Order: sequence, then structure tokens, then C-alpha cells
Amino acid sequence: MKKILLITNIPTPYRIPLFNELHQRLQQSSIHLKIIFSVQNYARRKWQLDEQDFLFPYDFLNKTKLVNSRENTRFRYPGLLQKLLEERPELIIVSGFSAATMVSLIYSRITGIPYVIWSGEIAVRGDRVSWLRSVQRKWLTRAATHFIAYGSQASNYLQQLGASPTHISIAINTVDTTFFMEKVGQIQREIKPSVKKHLLIVSYITHRKNLTSVLQIIAQLAQQRSDFILDIVGDGPDRAGMESMAAENGLQSCVAFHGYKQQEELPEFYAQASLFLFPTDFDIWGLVLVEAMAAGLPCIASMHAGATDDLIIETKTGFSVDFSQAEMVSDLISKLLDNPSTAAKIGAQAKKYVLANASMSNSADGFMECIHKAMQE
Repeated sequence: MKKILLITNIPTPYRIPLFNELHQRLQQSSIHLKIIFSVQNYARRKWQLDEQDFLFPYDFLNKTKLVNSRENTRFRYPGLLQKLLEERPELIIVSGFSAATMVSLIYSRITGIPYVIWSGEIAVRGDRVSWLRSVQRKWLTRAATHFIAYGSQASNYLQQLGASPTHISIAINTVDTTFFMEKVGQIQREIKPSVKKHLLIVSYITHRKNLTSVLQIIAQLAQQRSDFILDIVGDGPDRAGMESMAAENGLQSCVAFHGYKQQEELPEFYAQASLFLFPTDFDIWGLVLVEAMAAGLPCIASMHAGATDDLIIETKTGFSVDFSQAEMVSDLISKLLDNPSTAAKIGAQAKKYVLANASMSNSADGFMECIHKAMQE
């Protein structure tokens, strides 16, 4: 059987179903897939995984947990070149523009084996990418033969780096949408309606996630109405500061911080929510938006996230906004809360859209398209 190695940083709950499906599909094409992880986990990632759910061959370069808790953790991939020489794959798929991509380029130059870049990187506002990193990314892009992009913005960025559009496949970045649809539906059939209407944010709590703007919006909203509560699910270095800000603005009665929750705990929050807010100042994608739409929630999403561009059809599947426009967002929230039938219709359309266009099967389709192109050339 031909062999493919897919190299990425750590196993995550939302990637395991994708790797399981890819492994199954590739086996049917007489292709062996093996996933190489850099490490098991790192400090700020609190999810719990059972390796019995891994239905694909895999290995760790380092079976430890990184203690680095920075948001932008750098993975070093120790021993990767030796691993490639031992495994002798016919194709390498490597995540992003990391140290692993540099090693894959070196291996490709030694052996002539092609590598594919799997990336969600998008063009950023301001001067966030150094000149040196930009040059490095263009170099790595020119040496790769094919590309797998999270969505349309990631595809556009790859083209800016020099990738040919004909060599880019879209493997939509997603979660197990069926899980969220079914579990949320089950809970909604069992729970009693809440007295107050629930707004929901699921987020790592750091400056970039822009919760400051949301609390300012909530302060405005609270001056006009008292029939709602904002649930914030997540943890992070700025949580204490956000809690202090809520208290200083007298928002304790309408803002609740719930801390980090495992994936299987999230449907309970989606089930009782009337509206989902995704306020990030910058995200290359935004898997929580996929989760919320699969749960059937109307979503107000930041225009500064990759997922918004692909998933939000204005007024149909949600709303794309700039959360710095506090009065406009506050008015939009009020309109949706005052018109539950309209909100429910948008939520239903959102669910239908992601199930049709952002399923795990859609994502696997993109990988398979790229793999077949790369292995036929």
C-alpha cells in the first residue's frame, strides 16, 4: 500500500473524527494514512481525549505535555527528519508553515517526495507578519506541490504566497456537526424554557477574542432591558480582568462566567441559548461558529474571522458585524430577542447550511481531492 504521513501539532477533539474518516476512505483506495503528532498536549489546552477513539495509526514525536502556556505556542517537532526517513512515505501533508514544514521541504529535496501544505492562515490586518516570516512562507509555498485550505480566505492567502489556484483544495475546517445537531436537539426536547433569554459566547478568554467590546455592548443593552443573560463559556489569561470589568459596570446579574467546558458539556449551553455571539478581533477560522450554527442558533459573527466569510450569508444564516460598533450590535441583538420567530428561522437556515456545506464529510472530500491530484502527478 502507498503511504501518506500527515504531520500536525497535537490531537484535538475536533480533528479526531476527521482523521478517522480519512483513514477509512484512504484504506478503500489502498492508501495507508499515519498521523504524526508533535506532542500530546500543551498547557492552555484543557480538553480530555481518549486514545481509544483514535481509529487511525498515529505516533508522537514527544509523548509529553508542553508547559508553554502562550497563545501562540511554537512546536519544534524533534526527530521528525529521522521519522520521515524511517517511514518513507509517498506523500507528506504538513500543517501550516511550521518547523515541520521546513523539515518536510528538506526531506522532499533529499528524496523527491512531494509535500502538501494544509493551512488556515489568512491575510491579517496591520503589520502582524514579519518580513522574514513572509519570505519564509513564500519559499515553503513555492516548494510545495499542492495545498489544502480551511476556507476561501485561506485559499486567497495561499495564492498571495504564490500557490496556483488549480493546486488548492478546500477542506472546510469543521467539527462533528452531527454531534452538535443531535445532542442539542435532544437536550432542547427535555429542558424547560428559561425565564430569561440567553446570549452565548464560547471562547478562550484573551485580549484578541475581544470580550471587552461585548461587555460594553451588554452594558448598553442592560440599560434598555433586563430579560437576558450573557453566558461566557471558557477560560484564559484575561478571565479575571473580564470578570472585574463586568463587576465594575454592574453587570453581575446579566453576565455569567462558566469557565472551561469539555466538548461533551457544550451542547447544554447551546441548547438553552437564544443567540450566539462570536466577537473575535482576529481568528483564522472559528470552530465555535460551526458548532453554534450546527446547534441551530442565529449567530452574530465578527467580520474579522475566516469562518464568517464562508458560513455567514447576511440575514440568511446569520450576521457579519464589526463589534466595535457597539450601538449597532446592541440594536441587532435587541431586534433578534424581540423577534424569536425570525431568530429561529435564521438559526434553522444556519443549521441546514453547515450540515450541507461544512460537515466532516465535506472536509474529507477536500483532503481526498488533493491527495488524488498530488499522487497522480
